[in-house]
Amino acid sequence: MTRLLHLGFVLRERPEELNRENDGLIEALLKNDKARARDITVAHINTVRTLVIDGIIWHTNPSNTKIPPI
Repeated sequence: MTRLLHLGFVLRERPEELNRENDGLIEALLKNDKARARDITVAHINTVRTLVIDGIIWHTNPSNTKIPPI
């Protein structure tokens, strides 16, 4: 899992987007807005899935990445 997440996140840094998602999720949870919290979570899962799949497809030589061994 670490290797997959590395492909999705580390190769494409996106801290501002993650901060916005986290802030929105925290706000929704504090307001007990379950529908919005769910929507944000589902969108985040889909975004991460896309990043990981793109990372696998576009970085076909994992020996050139700095993925820590398990």
